[in-house]
Amino acid sequence: MSETLEIQQIVEHLQGVLENLVLRGLRAAGATDRNALATLGAEFTRIGAGHLAERVLALREAIENDLRDGPERLLKTQASLRLFERILTLEVARASLEQWQSDERPSVRSTALAGAPQEGSDEPESE
Repeated sequence: MSETLEIQQIVEHLQGVLENLVLRGLRAAGATDRNALATLGAEFTRIGAGHLAERVLALREAIENDLRDGPERLLKTQASLRLFERILTLEVARASLEQWQSDERPSVRSTALAGAPQEGSDEPESE
């Protein structure tokens, strides 16, 4: 599995957990939700998304300790996730464009041949 697809699956998993928390409420979150947030925090740390990992783990802490700023942490986590998705999309698009350009770029030899007069050309030479 490519790294991008793996990251996409992690993002989708976090989206699902966050949507669940919004629908059910933070106080209804059980051990499964807290464990999922801990795992996702570790995954985001592993892939280099430290800021998002901090947000996820802060949300987990708020749920575990029934902190008053839990809803605020949930919204900040959602905002960070959306930003991460946009950055990831731009990076994937940039990498695809670079790949496409390198595949489409003619070789130096074919570029030189394109500028050279063709043998047996039907066009008269200018004097």
